[in-house]
Amino acid sequence: MATLSKLASPRESSILWLAIALCFSLGIAFRLFRLDDKVLWHDEVYTLLRVTGHIGAAVQAAVMTGEPITGAELLKFQQFAPDATFGDTWRSLLDHPEHPPLYYLLLWIWVKGWGTSIAAFRSLSALFSIAAVPIMALLCRALYQSRRAALIGVALLALSPVQILYAQEAREYSLWGLLTLLASWLLVRAVRQPTPRAWLFYSVALALGLYTSVLAGLTLMAHAVYGAIALPKRRWLSLGLAIAGSSLLFVPWMLVIITRMGRLKTVTDWIYAVPPWGVRIKLWGLHFASVFVDMNLPLSHLYTYLVPAILVGLIGVAMVQMARSQPYRVGLLPISLVVIPAAVLMGGDIVRSTQISSHTRYFFPTLLGIVVLMAGWLSDRARHRPRQVVVGLTVLLCSGLISASLSATSPSWWNKGVSYQNAQIASAIATQPPPVVLMGQNRGTTVGDFISLAHRLPDTTLFQLTPLSETPPLVEQATTKLLFQPSEEFRNAYACPSEPLPELMPETVWLLRC
Repeated sequence: MATLSKLASPRESSILWLAIALCFSLGIAFRLFRLDDKVLWHDEVYTLLRVTGHIGAAVQAAVMTGEPITGAELLKFQQFAPDATFGDTWRSLLDHPEHPPLYYLLLWIWVKGWGTSIAAFRSLSALFSIAAVPIMALLCRALYQSRRAALIGVALLALSPVQILYAQEAREYSLWGLLTLLASWLLVRAVRQPTPRAWLFYSVALALGLYTSVLAGLTLMAHAVYGAIALPKRRWLSLGLAIAGSSLLFVPWMLVIITRMGRLKTVTDWIYAVPPWGVRIKLWGLHFASVFVDMNLPLSHLYTYLVPAILVGLIGVAMVQMARSQPYRVGLLPISLVVIPAAVLMGGDIVRSTQISSHTRYFFPTLLGIVVLMAGWLSDRARHRPRQVVVGLTVLLCSGLISASLSATSPSWWNKGVSYQNAQIASAIATQPPPVVLMGQNRGTTVGDFISLAHRLPDTTLFQLTPLSETPPLVEQATTKLLFQPSEEFRNAYACPSEPLPELMPETVWLLRC
């Protein structure tokens, strides 16, 4: 097999070109494979709810009556009402100021044309993720002035497990990733060709990122640090004006956030449920490792201790060697993208006692920065130790391929969060004699989980939901009566014996014997 050292010459190895094309093709296939198969989890349920113009509080009020409602009736909240207008969708978006509107508006346009199936809702994220791969190539080519680095970046991003995972979610993260890469590429172009138009395009890309996620401010911070250290002083004004311009463009949504600050605090109060330090540190390691490998193993598994430590060490070595071997104008950009967002998220959680950094999805600038960093580092190393680079790159790509294959055939994965077990729960419920009623008390995410389950259960399945202080009345005509995530008090509220549903974890679903 030809070595990577030949990639910089005009007569590049056709075998290696074929290998890169294969990686890209596999990446596309994994992103589009069985888009409707994985469980539609709580947060995706609310994506569909907002885009179709339903207000969360109104849905809860309609559902939390204690009266049985069929799965078919629940799923109406995932569709446009016959008289729905764009204004309904806009009001729903304003009800969640923590989520800027760009992704949801694009998704509204998308599903108006392609329908409201789960696959249709998720396919837009898949397309954003696919489009990010050639942008990665442009960024690496412009930054390192190396076709070799561009090809390595394409291969690594195409088979990155975490990118494939979020490409199949009806959430904004793939668009955020695409715009992060686009803004970084436009920054490199503006630095090399500092025309007013180049800086304007960069500023607009930053603003689009902010309108996708407020955490795009992390990218802005990374770029600012990079510019302050690596760029000559004559470029500071242009960079500062571009960043200020993007911030100014974001002012309209900032006003929405400010005027609805009370609502924002209410819907984000989950961030104060802080996990133990041991769990938090393990999750941090898994964030970084997910760029290359993701086995979805328990936190107690040896993998969690070993593999992330090795990969974090490898990333650290790459940063040190890039800082030493590359000019600041080149090496500091990927290092800033890796370090600044991660440091802000983790440091912010430590200072405020919150748990934002426990979630991989908020690390997207860092995860993409790792790919840019490794592409440049491996490309540089290939000049001196080509065989080692070929072996190392092969290991990383095979790890991604194996991870993506495992995820592709699983109905759930760790990113499904509170709804992780819903596929297994739905399968267990489907084996019970009908008619079935699933009873629950609202614990914050129960409405989303009920709708999630309704997507995987027969339309005739009954659901009953009450506030936490109340108990759903028994539906006598139901043959199977089930309690969803019941507390001991909830289980004891009925004059019937109860037991966990077989094959499920005890805290998930209990069967009432009455």
